[in-house]
Amino acid sequence: MLAIRIPAFVVALLVGCSAPPAEHPPGTQPGPPLALANDNRAPAGVLRDGVFEIELEATVTRWRGEPSDLAEGAADPRVVTVLAFREAGREPTIPGPLIRVPQGTEIRVRVRNSLPERLSIGMPAASLRTAQTAALASDTLSVHGLSPGDPDAPPLRVSRGEVNELRYRADTPGTFFYWATPSSRAIRSWTGIDAQLTGALVVDPMGVEPDPEERIFVITMLDQLPDSDEELPSVDYFRRAINGLSWPDTERLEYEIGDVVRWRWINASFESHPMHLHGFHFRLLGRGDWKSETLFPPDETPLVVTEHMLPGTTFRMEWEPSRAGNWIIHCHFRDHIIPTVERSSEALEHDVHNLEQHALEAMAGLAVGVTVNDGGEAVVEPPPAERIRLVALEERGDDGEWIRGFALERDGEAPPSTPIVPGPPLLLTRGKTTEIEVVNRLSDPTTIHWHGMELESVYDGVAGWSRTRSRVAPLIETNGSFAVRMQPPRAGTFIYHTHMDETLQLLQGMVGPLLVLEPGDTYDWALDRVYLIGGQEEGDYPITVNGAREAPPEQFESDRSYRLRFLHITAGAEIVVSLLRDGEPVTWTPLAKDGADLPPALQVPARAMFLTHTGETFDFEWTPERPGSLAISLRYQPFNGSEEVELSRPIAVR
Repeated sequence: MLAIRIPAFVVALLVGCSAPPAEHPPGTQPGPPLALANDNRAPAGVLRDGVFEIELEATVTRWRGEPSDLAEGAADPRVVTVLAFREAGREPTIPGPLIRVPQGTEIRVRVRNSLPERLSIGMPAASLRTAQTAALASDTLSVHGLSPGDPDAPPLRVSRGEVNELRYRADTPGTFFYWATPSSRAIRSWTGIDAQLTGALVVDPMGVEPDPEERIFVITMLDQLPDSDEELPSVDYFRRAINGLSWPDTERLEYEIGDVVRWRWINASFESHPMHLHGFHFRLLGRGDWKSETLFPPDETPLVVTEHMLPGTTFRMEWEPSRAGNWIIHCHFRDHIIPTVERSSEALEHDVHNLEQHALEAMAGLAVGVTVNDGGEAVVEPPPAERIRLVALEERGDDGEWIRGFALERDGEAPPSTPIVPGPPLLLTRGKTTEIEVVNRLSDPTTIHWHGMELESVYDGVAGWSRTRSRVAPLIETNGSFAVRMQPPRAGTFIYHTHMDETLQLLQGMVGPLLVLEPGDTYDWALDRVYLIGGQEEGDYPITVNGAREAPPEQFESDRSYRLRFLHITAGAEIVVSLLRDGEPVTWTPLAKDGADLPPALQVPARAMFLTHTGETFDFEWTPERPGSLAISLRYQPFNGSEEVELSRPIAVR
């Protein structure tokens, strides 16, 4: 690996100067060019005779990462100034230019630092700040990830106004990304306007032709806070995007039933993202980061519906559409899929929207729409073998806050009037068609998503978007109802929860466990325990287990085997869950993830500890070896930067 510093004027003579800023029509906002969204379908650079060459320029650009309904030519407060890469002679893009080469290619990357002096890049949130965090850009741009496969490779450093070159051989295949900052920030605190300085880097295995239909998605975010200690003002920004766009402007993907869909995901951002696919399980093929990637052997490839991406990580997935309709894949962190405005602004409130267009007007951010074409064949639904009536209810709590939840209404009994939080467990049977009539007795509309369930699109619960032929999922109005049918193809642990006004309805209690049993099985409440984790890290609705912060010791018996089901549906907390004896994890056996049994190779005894984000479910088998006192521990770090919180549920083994 060789880094060569080249004077800027020499490179300008060799490869030509970068394109001048685009002109702006009269009445539009002046300034740098507007960055283009990069769908990562066309590689940049030039590959010739086994040598790949590209020049990347770090520059100032403008970006509209949020939807806009303003008239053409109007000044748009959603347009923000950021830093981004461009290929020499082209417009800036977010994410930056895609580098994709065959294994064994000699790569020559030149990076030009065209950033101005005295540039405010913004402060991260208090919980992400370090002693090295600064609001002002330095004179040096540090570019990470340009030499994947070498975990010890230092970043390429480029002084302002200069060009530096990196040469290396791409010997390690995989999914990677490059990222840069004019500071000493780590990726966890890389949150300001420099957080769009990133792009995908893919090395294809030698002799393997890339799938032309495979897609690459790069997640980027910006969370810049004003810094009162600096002379330069900095604006309060919050933006998030997939391939440079925010829902509902994100790309619409179309597939046919029976296609094999392959996606690569890159989390080039400072926060975790639990990416959840509606309606289908997908094969998790491998994970990595900007330095390395590990592909799983076929016998260790799990089926999941949610993959928890830590900052700076990647994953590959594969799935097969088997039912027509509209679906989405999205981050399950609540704040990343709702419209947001700058914390100081009152001009862009989203309190009022067309409820029938809820999915398009009251969702935003990290979501992509997927349409599976139906081929013209009508869906034939078998008659239900069982019917359940699930009622959404509300009441004022002792503190005056609304409590919203669910209750079951049974024939011959008085209608329920008090919500249960979390909602009552719904028990279904694999292969048995069940009709669930959702009755809304709230003062607001609602809709229910059956998280992890494989069902027809119209029943998926994204109002105004989920669609099976001409039938569209409705919002369920006050005193209205909607009948949902499902025929679960697998037994497992799932979740039902509101998909309307997630800011309040979800936190106020509109969640519940959905358990699918094998035919002939009955649910044994003594040996099969459910732990639904809900709430948020801070605020009026703290994290709870089964609706409570505290509970008396739960009774178990030694030498009996128990199934422990963990369902995580918080607003967006990253939680370490452990089963502890004397402060140390015991041993249990993982059984399932997201309602799908793990491959036998993964069902082996392990330490009773796992990291989870919202939208995941986990099943374990545990056999207490001897009597004693234990605890289920939940540890999480509030986003406000305060000390780590631990929530403990005592267990008594007899």
